[in-house]
Amino acid sequence: MLKRYTKSLLNSASGAVSLPQLITMSGEKLFLPVYHLVCNQAPPHIKHLYQTRNENLFRQDLDFLLKHFEPLTFEALNATVLNGKSLQKPGFFITFDDGLREIYDVVVPILKEKGVPAAFFLNSAFHDNQALFYRYQASVLIEKLQQKTVSENAKKLIAKLLLEKQLLKEGDLKNSLLNINFNSKEVLPEIAAMLEVDFQEYLQTQKPYLTTAQVNELIQQGFYIGAHSHSHPEYRTVSLDEQLQQTFTSVDFIKQKFNLPYRWFAFPFTDEGVSRKFFEEIYRNQKVQLSFGSAGLKHDSFGQHLQRFPMEGTQQSAEELIKTEYLYYLAKAPFGKNKITRR
Repeated sequence: MLKRYTKSLLNSASGAVSLPQLITMSGEKLFLPVYHLVCNQAPPHIKHLYQTRNENLFRQDLDFLLKHFEPLTFEALNATVLNGKSLQKPGFFITFDDGLREIYDVVVPILKEKGVPAAFFLNSAFHDNQALFYRYQASVLIEKLQQKTVSENAKKLIAKLLLEKQLLKEGDLKNSLLNINFNSKEVLPEIAAMLEVDFQEYLQTQKPYLTTAQVNELIQQGFYIGAHSHSHPEYRTVSLDEQLQQTFTSVDFIKQKFNLPYRWFAFPFTDEGVSRKFFEEIYRNQKVQLSFGSAGLKHDSFGQHLQRFPMEGTQQSAEELIKTEYLYYLAKAPFGKNKITRR
């Protein structure tokens, strides 16, 4: 709440200073925006989760980034992060999580038009439309519940099931479904059966994820591919052993499947609460070479772990979003709040 209030105040002041000034004042030349997809109309599995960027807004985002930063290649990012080479000019590297089909259909044509490199992070359990992420299942079920064909009796039965499993939130089915987590996700197929929703059919008809053929084509076009865990848990809710298994399963799958010479990993959800021991283990013997969080403009105890800035969930312009983030970084600096210390 305090963070949101502070950013709101800073956003109102962002017009008084230019981004080049903010970059100079902060000394932060590397900026890492992160998205999931770009679409003009969100599909059912996304619709009830977060606000997406449409094509026009995404183009504006890229134009603003290209005006103030240079797009970095894989080699340039590696040289900066792993070899300590200083950026002569501000640079950005864009990433997309979850390996969604819109990357191929919508995002890549725009990136190629603008000459912008990017990396796409995939979940090994979902790739090739093998399974549907539990949050996406929840959104599909919410979409179904909002149809007039669903009876009040069916809704009561679902509420009863959620209540029995201590998952009912203030009698509200939508809120309850959105609050289901990795450890309680098994209730979702039960609800799907009650609503006559077939997730396998949804996967085959909607094809929400990239296919192997599409990913190989993206690699041939010069884009980069990384891992995003096996089945997308929130890491702070699972054990260290589960965190490591999720990470290595996905990294090994991606490297072997696509014969990649690098091993990149991006956290699903957040890296908040993840221990120092986890990072020591994944970097040992270069099991992971670069990793990515999404905590905004921050540094980390581990130099090869990079924090990205989420660009979704709002219709604000890139100028407003990025300038506000730089102002927020400067506001926190006197209090030593711009570095994550792992324990």
